[in-house]
Amino acid sequence: MAVGGGDAFSLPATLLTIILLWSFLQWSAPWWLPELARRHPEREQVWKRLDQSLTQVPALLILIAGLDLLRAYLESDHTYAFLGHLGNAKWFVMILSYAVSSTVCDHFFWPSSLFDDERSSLRPSTLRWHGLLWPLLLFGFLPSDLFAVNVTPLYSVMSTSQTSIDLILLSLAGITLACWVHLSARTAHRQLNGEPDSFHLTITGVLFLIPILAVTGVMPMAGDWQNFAESVVLGNESTFALATSLFILILAWPNFLELLTRLHEKRGQAKERRFLGLTVVFGHTLLFTWASGALLLEPLPNVAGWNSAIWLSFSLTLPLAVAGLLGALLPLAGLDERPRSEAWGFLLAITIALQFLTIREPLTATLVPGLGVAMMALPLLATHPEKRQDLPIGRRAFESALLITLSIATLYFFRQMMLGAEWGYLQGWAAVVAVPIAGLLFVKFPAISEDPAIGEEE
Repeated sequence: MAVGGGDAFSLPATLLTIILLWSFLQWSAPWWLPELARRHPEREQVWKRLDQSLTQVPALLILIAGLDLLRAYLESDHTYAFLGHLGNAKWFVMILSYAVSSTVCDHFFWPSSLFDDERSSLRPSTLRWHGLLWPLLLFGFLPSDLFAVNVTPLYSVMSTSQTSIDLILLSLAGITLACWVHLSARTAHRQLNGEPDSFHLTITGVLFLIPILAVTGVMPMAGDWQNFAESVVLGNESTFALATSLFILILAWPNFLELLTRLHEKRGQAKERRFLGLTVVFGHTLLFTWASGALLLEPLPNVAGWNSAIWLSFSLTLPLAVAGLLGALLPLAGLDERPRSEAWGFLLAITIALQFLTIREPLTATLVPGLGVAMMALPLLATHPEKRQDLPIGRRAFESALLITLSIATLYFFRQMMLGAEWGYLQGWAAVVAVPIAGLLFVKFPAISEDPAIGEEE
């Protein structure tokens, strides 16, 4: 989002740009703010107020921007470009709701501080999520010229696409996203302490995504699946693409951590052939991600057959692969608290990169089905080639066959969606949900062999 874009000063664009810059302070504060407090303990109250302002300032700035936009709307000030693009401007309501709700959650429901011993471990995660989400929301949902201000009025036709229902749904999305940020920090803390429980986080994530999908108008009841591929080519589904990629961040990532933590408790760490487990993580993720793109891109009218689809999918997957391989180096920087820390870093980097790559190129969202099922199947699949005495060969084969079959079914159903089948959309999501459910059941009912010969001798 640029500052304005018109030929006059734009207060809303300036304030939103400040928020964008402020997000870097939020993301980096857990490193530099405690150090400042340690070096200058005499200014303790200053550092505490600065800590709290990290979430207060964005809310204040966006409230001011919202009041200025409201004034322009009430006065029909056509020097403001957003009056001609109210259909896009409605997303500002979600961002405003998110900013205000974040402050309310931070001070009343789930308070945390970098300087409170009891809650200091929660604050860094909360701030880093804020620092990640602000650029994602501003770049992803608000066009760069939406808040331009012109010297002379532009009497463009005002969009009537926004409804009160849309505004209510987007307000709900903003509130649930704020709750998700704080619940994510607490869930991560419990997982590190061996208490995996992401149920409430998952419910909150679903309540965030459903309103967004409803507002985009791309739902099964819309009846437009026959023309969906053409709509994608025309560039009409960029918001839907971003909402789809958010599935990886909001739902797939927490459930991956849940499965990873629970499985580590049940099966522990293999003593030998762990490199094979890591190879499975890298290979399975990239293979299914690439296959997802090829299968979903091929039906598009502007894609000339399978060769073009395969190459285009490869070009979309390559930046994710580079990001993931760089993320796999995070344990070298001391971030090795998680089980399978290399896999954790690999998928974390891919998850973050996916959102911004989708903003740049909406077709990146075609990689989401394959990446999603791969992430939720990997905690189990990575244990199968490793040397484990208590994991029978038959159990490994059954788990691998079922998870891979469900993953392939997911890609098939979503391909049918791209071909115009409404049922493909519904069954695709059903298959996606079935993968982590199957993983949780396998973890809950471990098969421990009483005869070492059935498994593998140490």
